[in-house]
Amino acid sequence: MSMRHKVSAICTTLNCVEGLRETIEYFADYCRRGILEEIIVVDGGSHDGTWETLVELSEKIPCLKVFSRPGYNISQGRNECVSHCTGDIILCFDSGCRYDDVYVEKMLAPFEESQPPDVVGGRTIRVGQTPFEIALANLGKGSASEQMSSHRAIAYRREVFDAVGGYREHVPAGEDTHFNASWIRLGKSFRFLPDAKVYWRVRGNLRSCYRMVKRNIYGHVVLGERFGSRNLYFIVLIYATIFSSIILACFYAQLWLVPIGITLAYWTFRMFRKGRWQFFIKPWNYVRGAMIIVCMDFGMLAGIAKGIKHYLTVRCTKATGQERD
Repeated sequence: MSMRHKVSAICTTLNCVEGLRETIEYFADYCRRGILEEIIVVDGGSHDGTWETLVELSEKIPCLKVFSRPGYNISQGRNECVSHCTGDIILCFDSGCRYDDVYVEKMLAPFEESQPPDVVGGRTIRVGQTPFEIALANLGKGSASEQMSSHRAIAYRREVFDAVGGYREHVPAGEDTHFNASWIRLGKSFRFLPDAKVYWRVRGNLRSCYRMVKRNIYGHVVLGERFGSRNLYFIVLIYATIFSSIILACFYAQLWLVPIGITLAYWTFRMFRKGRWQFFIKPWNYVRGAMIIVCMDFGMLAGIAKGIKHYLTVRCTKATGQERD
């Protein structure tokens, strides 16, 4: 495969030494074949051996450029990566993911067409190894995120990045959704490639799952994005109904079946839709699924609350400043 374009592969990482060597070697092979111009990785201050591994690999792989930026979040890391790019096509990847053997060829092929798109997106497939991770991966089957590509699986023209103004650095997560929404508003063309597959190992416990969802939702609220807003309203309504029925049941004992019934119906709806029932029909999988749903939902609610607090704080600060002026 010969390329008319110079392609830079970029990645920001933090404490992700597991699988790092294999992922870098995978993309380095495309450098050796002349398909990729360079690989640029920014480390946000790892302490698990990630940075040491990157330095070691950079001494053996001429096209690999690594930079240590302790304290950088994902957006700052990606913007830093792009600032060092020489390519006119930017291919984003995550250090903790596994990519199909011909993933790069599939992602870059559309840019060689007579009428190429501005943005190309691959498909993220959630995978797990432990029973908890497998349950969490199954809960994500058929989700909208499979078609609006995460930036672990996306490629775009450099002018798209410039037009959008890069990634928003004041949020810890959710920056790729905002980036996508921005180029959509600008009318940039997009090609989704379901056969360009990247395998992402999901979070391994309830705590990390809760924190991930909270960060993402907080970012969406702060950035003013509507992504998944219908789901958020639905979840708020569900829990408001459950809590209200619990309060009523405290006064009328015969009503205890109401919150129990609503909760079970809600869990079943979440776990049995889009073909997921084949996994969650098993009792232990159903229990794990219910625990994960509650964890994720409360992460969403906490993220919304934190985002609203941030919004009100900013508004109050601006109002106070205007009064002083």
